[in-house]
Amino acid sequence: MVLKSDCEVYYCDCCDTNESSKKHNNYTHDQIVEIDFVWLPGTELSSASPISSFQTCVASHVLEHVPNPIGWLNSIFEVIPIGGVIALALPAKEYCFDLFRQDTSVAQLLDLWFRKPTLPTTLQIYDFLSKSVGTGFKNTPSDSIASCISECRRDYSNQQALEFSQHVWNNKAYLDCHCSVFSLETFPSIFNELVELGIINCRVDACFSCPETPSEFYVHLVKLGAPLVQPPELANGL
Repeated sequence: MVLKSDCEVYYCDCCDTNESSKKHNNYTHDQIVEIDFVWLPGTELSSASPISSFQTCVASHVLEHVPNPIGWLNSIFEVIPIGGVIALALPAKEYCFDLFRQDTSVAQLLDLWFRKPTLPTTLQIYDFLSKSVGTGFKNTPSDSIASCISECRRDYSNQQALEFSQHVWNNKAYLDCHCSVFSLETFPSIFNELVELGIINCRVDACFSCPETPSEFYVHLVKLGAPLVQPPELANGL
């Protein structure tokens, strides 16, 4: 999306280039760029980055995979100046397997902010697998949305969703999933409430979709300052 030939850009991922290539071996994809630095789960971006400040962060279809969205965003805001932007691309659930899932609430985001999981939680995994659908959802604007999940092909049964959740719990294993569900209609109100609470200090500068790419929507978050409320252990000086 942003090329080194066009501007000064650093590519970051949770694994290095070789590992990323292995993960993408089984399907056709765009060229994988060389990763400049690795940001491991459970660490701060500032400790992984080769430079101290960025003007803009672009994250395409990443936020929904992050176990602790608020903590992740605030870690990025730490290396962005006031007025800097986080530009997000997020999947529109009515066009993907998340169709029958509920949007992630403020209460859920706050609970994750308190708990700081570095792996997808059993709640996130079970909800993702038990409600994911393979066919029958809205692929194009002319298609009709299935009225209930039973009309769609399920990728996983409830029993399989439970077994995966048990495996993750027992082995502290990482299982990639859509940890959160966001939508064009609810994203601004959810994040405005987080701003009012002082948990994150930004402005939802834009939240929009494009007719050319209806399967996703876009958000621009502008940093206003440091969060007014710190995570509990930091607030207690621990």
